[in-house]
Amino acid sequence: MNSGFFPFLFFLTVCQSVLGLGSKPTGYFQQQADHEIHVRLDDENHFLHGHISTRYTNNSPDTLNEILIHLWPNAYSSKQTAFAKQMLDNRNTRFHFAGQEEMGFIDSLDFRVDENPVKWEQDIQNPDIGKLILSAPLLPGHSIYISTPFRVKIPSARFSRLGHEGQAYYITQWYPKPAVYDPDGWHPMPYLNFGEYYSEFGDVDVYLTLPENYVVASTGKVLTPSEEQWLQEKADAMRQIKGAEGLPQKLEFPPSSRDLKTIHLRQENVHDFAWFADKRFYVLRENIQLPGSESPVLVSAFFYSDPEAWNKVPSYTSEVLSYMSQTVSPYPWTEMSVVEGVNSAGAGMEYPAVTLIGEAMNDLSLERVVIHETIHNWFYGSLATNERREPWLDEGLTTYYESRYMAMKYPDQKFFGKFAGTAMADFLGVQDISHLDYMQLGYLFRARVHQDQPVNLHTEGFSVLNYFIMTYYKAALSFMYLEDYLGTDVFDAAMVDFAHEWEMKHPNAGHLRESFERTSGKDLSWFFNDLIGTDLKIDYALHKVELADDHFYRVEIKNTGDLSVPFSLSGIRDGVVAFTQWQEPFEERDAFLFPRGKYDLLQINPSGVMPEINRRNNNYWFGKKLPRRNPLQMQLLGSIEDAELDRIYYLPVMGYNRYDGIMAGIAFYNFVFPSRPTELFFMPLYGTANDRLAGTAWAYRSFFPRAGRVQAYRAGIEAQRYGFTPGKEGSSYHRLQASITATLEKPHSGNVPDRNLFIKSTLINRQFTVYAHGEPQAEAKTYLLHEAGFTWEQNRVLNPYSFGLNLEQGE
Repeated sequence: MNSGFFPFLFFLTVCQSVLGLGSKPTGYFQQQADHEIHVRLDDENHFLHGHISTRYTNNSPDTLNEILIHLWPNAYSSKQTAFAKQMLDNRNTRFHFAGQEEMGFIDSLDFRVDENPVKWEQDIQNPDIGKLILSAPLLPGHSIYISTPFRVKIPSARFSRLGHEGQAYYITQWYPKPAVYDPDGWHPMPYLNFGEYYSEFGDVDVYLTLPENYVVASTGKVLTPSEEQWLQEKADAMRQIKGAEGLPQKLEFPPSSRDLKTIHLRQENVHDFAWFADKRFYVLRENIQLPGSESPVLVSAFFYSDPEAWNKVPSYTSEVLSYMSQTVSPYPWTEMSVVEGVNSAGAGMEYPAVTLIGEAMNDLSLERVVIHETIHNWFYGSLATNERREPWLDEGLTTYYESRYMAMKYPDQKFFGKFAGTAMADFLGVQDISHLDYMQLGYLFRARVHQDQPVNLHTEGFSVLNYFIMTYYKAALSFMYLEDYLGTDVFDAAMVDFAHEWEMKHPNAGHLRESFERTSGKDLSWFFNDLIGTDLKIDYALHKVELADDHFYRVEIKNTGDLSVPFSLSGIRDGVVAFTQWQEPFEERDAFLFPRGKYDLLQINPSGVMPEINRRNNNYWFGKKLPRRNPLQMQLLGSIEDAELDRIYYLPVMGYNRYDGIMAGIAFYNFVFPSRPTELFFMPLYGTANDRLAGTAWAYRSFFPRAGRVQAYRAGIEAQRYGFTPGKEGSSYHRLQASITATLEKPHSGNVPDRNLFIKSTLINRQFTVYAHGEPQAEAKTYLLHEAGFTWEQNRVLNPYSFGLNLEQGE
């Protein structure tokens, strides 16, 4: 994915139109790849033996002299592929230490074009990318037939999405298929575990041969009458069972039948085709009628464990299919299957008209992941964005609609579920944490320490953690924010416009922006260029509220952040929003009129959907002496940050050393989660052995430069006082240290150690009593130590340079 814009493209006939975020390319085209695949499963040796014929149609204005081909099973063929390197780079060593028998590949390839041999070669660095060198140019508007036999060694399912666990088969990204050629050119990409796909649409026919007691779930509809009847009989038998409590889990594989069957599976207009085979599957099926669809949709569930929970999956799927068909666009196919699989095989992963789901903690978790993956049939399935270049489009929109649907269905649902209703949750102050709060906290976890990234990066540009937080959470929050700003009706109309224009095509962020700006009549540069395209922070602060006249307040707001974006200001009474007014972006500071009312509170961004770095300065409390200060609350142990409270946390502590003896005290601190720039800690202790005070205190402040090679500075002071010798007349030890640490910037993606430069100055004072001529006299020794060094990752000091100075008072 690029950093907020697409490059200008020329030479479409005479010249092509701009593919920037603000305009739709008038020269849009889309290639077609129709596949016929004959494949046999060898479940003793875990091989696929197949033959594929692809009718490739050049709908571009360009003459093509080569065709780039994905050979993605070769990602598992060595420890040097992009997939293998990424796994190791992300500290996943499963594939690195895999035995040869667990790995996979695709071979036996003999490409032909229109039945004539064709020269082809593999990419030197990426064996999962091939290139066919055409004997004759492929002219615009013409088609060729590309065919080849192939054999796939199915890897272990321990690694990624293609694999087997015993005789359970997860067959994804398994056949040779052309890479996408679009107005940007070819898009060859190696297979990655962390990073998804971009493929051409077409009709797919699969003729699958395997032992006849296998149950197969797939992207396609079943066109073999005997197989269709067998699946229906299995589903009818399940329907006769009252509930699923008495059904056993099928965890053991039965022997494979010696008789084989061939199933014809077909799906029109898809850009991928996946199938899953398991002899243990239970089957549930139901036909539903969806809004806007002429034909009924067959919803199926295939599972082998926890029948009671999976008995509910068809209804989860049907309900969200209906919701999305009404809200965005009609569901495009006549089948939708949900399949149980192991988590290591890419469970929780979408494919057209089918998804693989892994183990869930409870019914609600299972429902949420089914909803998310089903919604992907729109954002990835029919609106097929380039997931490798712009992952935020499919994941962000899917997470947005998942959250919106769950909030509609379960308006009172809390993130911690049943725990939210317990006394412990109330004690910790987390009883009201919602899934929205969870996404906000995820964003703040990275943004508060300036380790977040722009939302619109390519997949490879993200760290693993940032990929999920930015493309799922911040992107979804951003769409919620856009909905809040435009209004739900306008937002929905824009999405309907986008889906209508780009269904079964390859849209990008520019096309989405065009639909929203056309529908709303607003310039949304602040959203697509700034909020999505940068990691700059939002922070508005409510500065002053005055009476303007009998009808209005004069409200002054400071923009203390990096971005100028629209924001909402609301008057709140008894915890309910009474009136909301939106303000357009400004820099630095502005004042405006707000209607008077019987409010308890004026608050910026009360919904919390604007991804703001600090919401604690958003409040103005009427009737309080310090109206801009939030109520102060003492909280035992810790809690999640509350935008309407200033909390001081405390914790009774006990300690022991040989000089102070048993120590008792209380620790006070201002930080738990998420982090804050200023950290304060104060822990006074009483020493029972010497009847004196001891303890520790510190204050640190973090600074985050916007540019340069330093990621963050952390400066502060720390003090300690403890006993030095035993007895009430004994010595004491005082330590005062000032330090500054610079954390060097590092690439976000990959396994790169933390690197820190530090400077410390430590003042140590030891006070003790000596006796001269039988009389006690106070003595002290003071040491001043300066230290500088370099730390690498786990505070392992490499060649630190230090020097010290010893100052003494007395002999």
